[in-house]
Amino acid sequence: MWTASLRSKPRLNTTSSLSTTAVAEIVGPHARWFHYGLTSNDVVDTAQALLIQQASLLIAGDLDRLANVLERRAWELKTLP
Repeated sequence: MWTASLRSKPRLNTTSSLSTTAVAEIVGPHARWFHYGLTSNDVVDTAQALLIQQASLLIAGDLDRLANVLERRAWELKTLP
């Protein structure tokens, strides 16, 4: 039942569509040629690299805050046996 409903719905390659649309807004009518030199894997790989970079910055900030909290707590609790 579930697979039948999935088959009946049309699927859209949003990665390719979004990249072509975004380029078309900047480049204009020549953007249709952009697709011939770019694969959806290129778009996905680049997007993943950017997401990993952004996530790494967030994680690094959180790790810095955690290190500060742990250091402060260590100093607070240094006299406990």
